[in-house]
Amino acid sequence: MKYKLLATDVDDTLLPSAGGISDRVRTAIGRAQERGVLVTLASGRTFGDTSKYARELGIDLPLISHQGALVKHPLSGEVLYEDLVPIETMREVVLFCRERDYHLNVYIDDDTFMEKTGAEFELYSVLSRKVQHPVPDLLDVLTRMPTKFIIVSTTPEATEAVLPLVREHFAGRVSVLRSHPLLIEGVTPTVSKGRALAVLANYLGVRQMETAAIGDNENDMEMLVWAGLGMAMGNASANVQAVADCVLPPISEDGAAYGIERYVLADEQHGC
Repeated sequence: MKYKLLATDVDDTLLPSAGGISDRVRTAIGRAQERGVLVTLASGRTFGDTSKYARELGIDLPLISHQGALVKHPLSGEVLYEDLVPIETMREVVLFCRERDYHLNVYIDDDTFMEKTGAEFELYSVLSRKVQHPVPDLLDVLTRMPTKFIIVSTTPEATEAVLPLVREHFAGRVSVLRSHPLLIEGVTPTVSKGRALAVLANYLGVRQMETAAIGDNENDMEMLVWAGLGMAMGNASANVQAVADCVLPPISEDGAAYGIERYVLADEQHGC
């Protein structure tokens, strides 16, 4: 039995930090779809951003966005799964970050709000490739439950220093992970790309052993572990590679395309 469902991360898996998705990756995804493989995206990006890349790749399945907090169909708008951060918890996050002068972005639906501009603001604008909305007071925009928050640092060293402090303070209430060397993201403890992929596979009638996943960062780890075949990019950190079934070439060498060609499009289903 071949793999029937492939979920792939976007940033640094399909999409390099500069430039667009390569022709080889596009071709590999197209070939998989032609062979009947169900292909979806599993991203930390907003649903709108994830949908944009899905359209580029001809993907019309429900998409996993916001680190797995939302599984939604790009055409019908049907929401298969949603898991939001309680407003009171996010209020505490805002105050925590204010006291420590951390650059905090709060996501509500597909909009990103922050109080601070400056170097982190400019940096995140480049990384996210999306419009941001500075506001005088983040507490005022918390009229609806957010999907997640992001703390932006200007150096990997700053991220390393902040990460354990946020994890300790919000232990049990927020799942805190590093989605990029400069980004710390927080979602509810029950959110992960792995859980979202399980929801999607069940919806599509695909067994766990028939799923494959590709990713590169800590936010992809649960997805790689849950999938029948978990493939880590060669540019992934050592701990991400350690939980994967196999390690692909880096994004600079079209590792995602290699994984699809070598394992998903193989005549017989097999591991690495």
